[in-house]
Amino acid sequence: MANSINEAINEAINELKQKEFVIDAEVDGTFSEDKPCNYIRRRINVFHKEETTGGYTFSSKEIYINKKDFSWKWAYGGLQLESRYKFRNYIKNRLSNIKKNQNFDAIRIINVDEEAEIAELEAIQSISNDTVEKINLLVFKDDSGNLNIKKINKAETK
Repeated sequence: MANSINEAINEAINELKQKEFVIDAEVDGTFSEDKPCNYIRRRINVFHKEETTGGYTFSSKEIYINKKDFSWKWAYGGLQLESRYKFRNYIKNRLSNIKKNQNFDAIRIINVDEEAEIAELEAIQSISNDTVEKINLLVFKDDSGNLNIKKINKAETK
């Protein structure tokens, strides 16, 4: 929990920087607007990968900060980062648990279909001192919202 407006801004920037598609983010020092209900609106400039072209661009994201308790909320308008990569972020936040539960040495996201909520992962699992197994996984939510993990093939590598 932030103890100042600057701490609230830093929390928001840190949250943005955790997104896989965000390269960097910083506060826009030229914009600050007092709002009703004891809030202030601040703008954050975001350098990120663009979804449709795969190129890079700058966008801005705004937050409302309560001047009394320094809680903050994302503004509705502008770039909707969360909705674009919602399933990717859901999977990304569960990678360490999948790795631990399945006893993998390493795991990474290969591809994500946001609309279908299906992801392809690649995992590495040691077989011996000089041999590992590369395992492709299909990850998806079932009708009840539970995460399912299915192995789709295996290949031994030396």
